[in-house]
Amino acid sequence: MLDLLGAFEDMPEWEEIADQLFNAGQTLNPSELHGALVGLMGAGFNPDDQFHLNQTLASVEKAVGVQLQGDLVDVVSRVNLAT
Repeated sequence: MLDLLGAFEDMPEWEEIADQLFNAGQTLNPSELHGALVGLMGAGFNPDDQFHLNQTLASVEKAVGVQLQGDLVDVVSRVNLAT
């Protein structure tokens, strides 16, 4: 996706996402997270819309059984925008 300046959003590295998940006490694999986000986009969620971002975060929590808070929200938001 393009950011407001027209540059592509950078996808966080797999290891960075895995570290954030592990440090937050989650057992979710970064690939599973990405798959959940792609599924939500296929269902019509718009990664650039703040309302949809909040709905995406809530839906990911339900779909994969994780709690997103703190730095984890930031990394999931970045993955969401880069997908």
